[in-house]
Amino acid sequence: MTLAQNLQQLLNGNKNSFSFKILFLSCISLLIFSSCDVLKGTQSNYPRTNPQQGEVRKIEKEETKTSTTTDKKNESKVVEKEPEKEDNKPSKPKNDTTIEPDTIINIVEPTPTGGILTNYNVLVILPFNTQKNSLGYEDQKIDTKSKVALEFYQGFLQSLRELKQDGFNITIKVYDTKSDQYRTKSLLNSTYEKYDLVIGPAYTKCLKEAAEWARENKTYLVSPIASKADFIQENPYFVALNPTVNSHIAKLVQYIKSTKRVNNVTIIANPNSGRDAKLVESLQRQLSSYGGVGDFNTNTSVNLVYDTGDDDTDLTNYLTQFIDNHVIVASMDEAFASNAVRRLKLVNTQYPVVLYGMYNWRKFKNINIDYLENMNLHISTVTADDDNDYEQQNMINDYKLNVGIAPSEFSKRGYDVGKYLFEAMNENGANLIKALPLTGMESGKFMDFYVRAARASNGKTRMLENTAVKMIEFENYEFRLAR
Repeated sequence: MTLAQNLQQLLNGNKNSFSFKILFLSCISLLIFSSCDVLKGTQSNYPRTNPQQGEVRKIEKEETKTSTTTDKKNESKVVEKEPEKEDNKPSKPKNDTTIEPDTIINIVEPTPTGGILTNYNVLVILPFNTQKNSLGYEDQKIDTKSKVALEFYQGFLQSLRELKQDGFNITIKVYDTKSDQYRTKSLLNSTYEKYDLVIGPAYTKCLKEAAEWARENKTYLVSPIASKADFIQENPYFVALNPTVNSHIAKLVQYIKSTKRVNNVTIIANPNSGRDAKLVESLQRQLSSYGGVGDFNTNTSVNLVYDTGDDDTDLTNYLTQFIDNHVIVASMDEAFASNAVRRLKLVNTQYPVVLYGMYNWRKFKNINIDYLENMNLHISTVTADDDNDYEQQNMINDYKLNVGIAPSEFSKRGYDVGKYLFEAMNENGANLIKALPLTGMESGKFMDFYVRAARASNGKTRMLENTAVKMIEFENYEFRLAR
């Protein structure tokens, strides 16, 4: 039987359009109409994010006010106010019009955390694209980039609820960049407040503008979603939390080299793809740089096969009979990868294959998963689920209670990013170039963090980069953490 199914769905479960409507509408209730919201209460179980149910309360933008309320159930104090200007803040630019934030979230607990930094001032800029989306109307549509931003943001809000319980003081302003680099530049240039960090934007076009602003204003900018940072030359204020392609390749190579009885490694690539050529270059460099790891040594052969995609290339010329052949299909292209997997399956009985793919294979929709099952597919990933992880299941249950649906991959990232950043700052200070490396290897509930300084050719810090990646394997038609 042939099963052509999205690998992402196998990992995270199918999400129907009605479920995403719930997510979208609950997020938009926080962002649209330029409302200012306050998360309230210290209960472990929160109501869904719906203003009509009383979890959030609007604050007038035109005036500054301070109020103290007592929650009858918890008898905890919540103080709401606009953040005050600091003396060391840069002066407001003369020729820019201030853009009001779409949302202000002000979380204040009367009991301080006892850490280094107990009052966070944070700016979130993501492409919610509220002007493009029309769920809830007759002609319904959802912008793809909006979906990623909304899912990330909902996970981030979940982390804020838990941080509030831990006594963190956080003021967050949220802007919709609308995927517009000029709007992104304008809103950053119009701000005259001093932020501890800026989270976002999501994609390269707007990131270029934001990264330059961060360097000039000496404000840390956290890129939580984009996987490319080639445009960064020397910017110690840029923090890439989504591991780059090189980090994925490094993890894959490290995993192969730690595997016992690796006699040969075969790389299959498309000679007509410039992107594949970069993957091959990184694989070859890193395979040759880790000499003598485990059973992997100078006697282990590494073969490179440039395959045109037809059946003229005899793959058995590069494989060994009756022993495990570790084969890396170094391609991001689904059609090329599917064809290579099909041809490997034809010889798999006589030439056993342990297959390694690229991290984006999880998004493939038409690759034959029966073939992947028979060849024990391994890929790298940022997030991974574990049904036996008690803390993971608690977060998933709380998220379902708040939002109404299970968290997506990007919701899980948003949750772990929020917890990681604020806890690292609270422990080691707001200077991220010191605070994040001092934190060391940190495991979130779904993704890991190991942030180090990536160096430019002149030896200076090019950026801060998260290099923590997981390996998962396909077994019994589902992904699980690789042993």
